[in-house]
Amino acid sequence: MRARLILTAGIAAAAVVGSVFAASPASAQGVTFTLTGGVISIAETSTAAALTPAAGLAGQTGTTVAGALGSTTVTDNRAGVLGWQSKITGTTAFSNGTFTIPVTAATAFVPGTVSTSGVVAATQGTYLSAATGLALTGSAQTLVTATAVVGNNTATFNPSLSIAVPGGATAGDYVGAVTQTVS
Repeated sequence: MRARLILTAGIAAAAVVGSVFAASPASAQGVTFTLTGGVISIAETSTAAALTPAAGLAGQTGTTVAGALGSTTVTDNRAGVLGWQSKITGTTAFSNGTFTIPVTAATAFVPGTVSTSGVVAATQGTYLSAATGLALTGSAQTLVTATAVVGNNTATFNPSLSIAVPGGATAGDYVGAVTQTVS
């Protein structure tokens, strides 16, 4: 009798377990969504940069004038993984109305670090000083490069400009332009 009771209890337990596993599983619901990327932009100081000669050489021809162009910020809201390049172009020559210094006399460089936020590695490469700077031309050239981009990011840097003033330059206030872009 005892063997029959154990066998009956075992069959009853198996029936309960079987009914639990036989029930239909919970259904999963799929979820989808879309992220839309924004734009990439560059913002720079809107005031004119005042370049100055080295100490003791104020206003002398045959010297170099240099100075900061002001803070530049690249904002990448594309939410992607593609890198970007900040480019600089000598847009116009530097002239005082009687003498013109060509764009090719100018060198651009980023003397400090490139500050970033988000996931991005931005660098100015070897363009750290006037001596190792990027010689300007009339064409856009890469000054800062961003790689290892993941999602939205920003980079802020302070580019500078150095201009070799030829010996025959005349006295006066010189005006010229450089343009920064990002792609």
